[in-house]
Amino acid sequence: MSIHRRAAISVSLLLLCMVVITTGNLSATTEHESIDGQSTPASARPNIILILADDLGVMDVCGYARRVVENPALECRHQTPNIDALASESVVFTRAYATPLCSPSRASLLTGVNGAKLGFNNAFGYRRFKGSYYQSQLPVDEGYDKHDTVLRRHAAPNRAFINGSSSSALAPNGATPSLPALLPDYRSGFIGKWHVGGGIPGYQPADHGFEEIAYLDEGFSFYFDWAKSWDVAGDITQTYLTDNITAQATAWIEAQAKTTQPFFLLVSHFAVHTPLQAIDRDSPARPPLEGSDSQLYSAMVASLDDSVGAIMDTLDSQGLRDNTLVIVVSDNGALETRNGNAITSNAPFKGQKGSVYEGGIRVPLLLYWSDNFGSEHSTIRTSVDLTDLLPTIVSSAGYDIAPYEAYGGGQSLLGLIDSRSTAGNYAKSHFIYDPFYRGELVAGDALSSVPKSVVLNGNHKLIAYHHGQVHLFDLNSDPYESTDISTENTELTKKLLSELRQWEDTIPQRYRSRPNPRFNEESPSPFPPLVGPVHGQ
Repeated sequence: MSIHRRAAISVSLLLLCMVVITTGNLSATTEHESIDGQSTPASARPNIILILADDLGVMDVCGYARRVVENPALECRHQTPNIDALASESVVFTRAYATPLCSPSRASLLTGVNGAKLGFNNAFGYRRFKGSYYQSQLPVDEGYDKHDTVLRRHAAPNRAFINGSSSSALAPNGATPSLPALLPDYRSGFIGKWHVGGGIPGYQPADHGFEEIAYLDEGFSFYFDWAKSWDVAGDITQTYLTDNITAQATAWIEAQAKTTQPFFLLVSHFAVHTPLQAIDRDSPARPPLEGSDSQLYSAMVASLDDSVGAIMDTLDSQGLRDNTLVIVVSDNGALETRNGNAITSNAPFKGQKGSVYEGGIRVPLLLYWSDNFGSEHSTIRTSVDLTDLLPTIVSSAGYDIAPYEAYGGGQSLLGLIDSRSTAGNYAKSHFIYDPFYRGELVAGDALSSVPKSVVLNGNHKLIAYHHGQVHLFDLNSDPYESTDISTENTELTKKLLSELRQWEDTIPQRYRSRPNPRFNEESPSPFPPLVGPVHGQ
């Protein structure tokens, strides 16, 4: 029924992170004095489901892409009928920002704090690359933690900076509690990709207050014969990973529907991250699909879409849909190519996963909550980011977010969605910190490979490359970042650069890039030259 359903599967926040809020089988009224749930009794708190997609791009979801580029006739690259139906009844955010890579985004989402401030600047495989002190079994340098990547003491002479460090594990019960701790009346469940635990005991979902339905603390998973590598495999009823995550998630929802305790479920899919492995959805046996990389990717998107449909069908069958907040979101932009082969495309946006251009950081975001959201705003073009989801969820559940506001950088989105909300006016800048040399992420653009920092303020986006170059874009008139306007807007450029530098000072020093004492400007280099003043001067 899922792909033929009417718009009953309306998910109103498709950031590829699907958050669903439902009152379960409670009979409490859904008429609130404010959308924030401030007048809702504890016994009638909504349930919450957050669906987080992996590497799902801003142009990968058909109905969402059409709203983003304001072209209802856009020819879609992939078919997503379930998410499209959900989006048709949802609030769609067309300028939702993540970070270029998954672990920083996941840390931001779970804590409502920019991942860079927690040390999350990168993402890497724990078991294969063994980049942390813990995984490499090396003595921990002074000032570092076991979950940090090993201190880099040297860099090649053609690099002006030594790469920064990165945390691999999110500490529980610290100064920045994760979502379950802020939802004390809820039963919180987690299923899927964790990748913020560093492979370290004590940093896993249960340590953050989640019931571990099934999970893997890694950057990727195989989609067939996957269970043997998982930390907790759970019940295995399907051979294809995306299908099995869906089956376990829906079974967990059905079990919670028999209780009166509200629940929070984080469905963290590995789809559509590589490896590109898909099933033949047209065959009753659902065997592995053979085809080109782009065909496999489309089939993986379709399976993810099936998952959203199945979850919404379950809410319907259990009578939970009417007061359910659903958020769907992605952790970063799509990977466009693999080994020279086209996978998908973020066009007309520039860039891909790993880059700070729009194609790497702008992600789908939808928010649905039946009739609890007014009809005033179905498409919102204000820039928002992943740190905003935590205060949105917590305030929707009826809790005071003032304690979070003392340390967090997110703002509740409810004020943008509905005039009944008691949330204040939404006004904030968005920041990204990428202190690493990387491969050329945009063909012919050498600057895409050097360390950089970003601030988005209103319609303006400033990219400060650590080699000294600064680019400014007006995303209202130039959403595809084709024209640098920094030279004709010097005062605005200085203002944004100053704001960015002040924010960078809040990042712990050990995670930041630093000048390379061995740097030799005469060394042959693929990187652009330094122009003054360079980063940090």
